[in-house]
Amino acid sequence: MRFSAILLAIPLVACGSGSAIGGSDAGPKGERSFALSGFTRIANSAPADIRVTTGGSGFAIEASGSQKLLDRLEMIVEGGALQIRVKKGSWSWDNAGSATIEVAMPRIEGASIAGAGGMTIDRGTGDFDGDISGAGDLTIGRVEGGNVSFSVSGAGDVAAAGTAQTLNASVAGAGSIRARELRVRSAEVEVAGAGSINATVDGDARVSIAGLGSVDLGPRAKCTVSKAGLGSVTCGE
Repeated sequence: MRFSAILLAIPLVACGSGSAIGGSDAGPKGERSFALSGFTRIANSAPADIRVTTGGSGFAIEASGSQKLLDRLEMIVEGGALQIRVKKGSWSWDNAGSATIEVAMPRIEGASIAGAGGMTIDRGTGDFDGDISGAGDLTIGRVEGGNVSFSVSGAGDVAAAGTAQTLNASVAGAGSIRARELRVRSAEVEVAGAGSINATVDGDARVSIAGLGSVDLGPRAKCTVSKAGLGSVTCGE
């Protein structure tokens, strides 16, 4: 099964991490399928670009790219999460290739990235949480309803659009949460370091900022601010 045509129709709000993830593409290419199901979350620690399509009735996972990387990929379902990783003791960046993993699932409730991988999700419904540790990229085409939580530790980047009840967002380091097209009723955000958070908040917001970072929650946000350092906070008219 291929999902490329569906993914091309997604109105992405950020550039993906691209096929360069993992380094050189030298060497033979291949494809590999994984027969796993029953997960509502995805956790990726492999040097791969994950593309997630939701809304269907079943599950499908197909990987393509460097055969060396495909041979070393390991996927399991644990605690309701699809764990995507490289087998222990089997990886060296000296022979790193790239891979794209296409995942189809009925719905997704959360995603996490450890390292420099990337993940693009077409849609999240209900409550959703996204977490990046490292320099990865997480893009969500549209969030619909519920409570949304994003956390970035390092130089990672989150981009999201849509609507939600609440937003809880934090950045530690030089990362960013770019959610100007995400409209929420209330928010609680925190920046420590040189990172940035932006979103559109139509009500109350609690903001904590320490360092040189920035927060912009739009003209309708009513903010309570705790600030230490030279960072900037923009709320209200």
